[in-house]
Amino acid sequence: MKGVIFTEFLEMVEKEFGDEILEEVIEESGLDGIYTSIGMYPKSDLLKMVSALSKRTKKEVSNIFQFFGLYLLESFTILYPSIFANTDTLFDFLEKAKELIRTEVRKIYPEAKLPNFETKRIDDKKFEIIYYSDLDLGELALGLIQGCLKQFKNEGQVKMTRITENDLAVNFLIKLD
Repeated sequence: MKGVIFTEFLEMVEKEFGDEILEEVIEESGLDGIYTSIGMYPKSDLLKMVSALSKRTKKEVSNIFQFFGLYLLESFTILYPSIFANTDTLFDFLEKAKELIRTEVRKIYPEAKLPNFETKRIDDKKFEIIYYSDLDLGELALGLIQGCLKQFKNEGQVKMTRITENDLAVNFLIKLD
């Protein structure tokens, strides 16, 4: 996994839960907690830290991933503003997101294995995304999509339906109010 995911996760834990919880999460996960945004790290490290945070905060792992997705989207708007530039609506952004993300991420991480997704605008109020990833992080993707709603100042709901038993394939249905 890309290092920016790890650095942003640690930053989120520190900002949202404090230094003490951050230190406990790193210690309990058995990791050194040293990551760089340009490095590549095993997914298992993230899972250990999320599990340790879940234990410390008594929040479900799925809720932590979803919350992190929201946080991450906000960070991405600052780190990668060009991805969000020149797009006025949520659905327009989601239709362009696959290519925008691939272009920007490949500049920094040419070897990155990115999730794949298909999009379909159903009508002016409904949009569907079918998400495929080897990383099994559907809840994180859910948080990212919810972050997009917020970024584009839309009110609505996102329904997540697993296509496969794990989160390797997930359907998201976005309904705007």
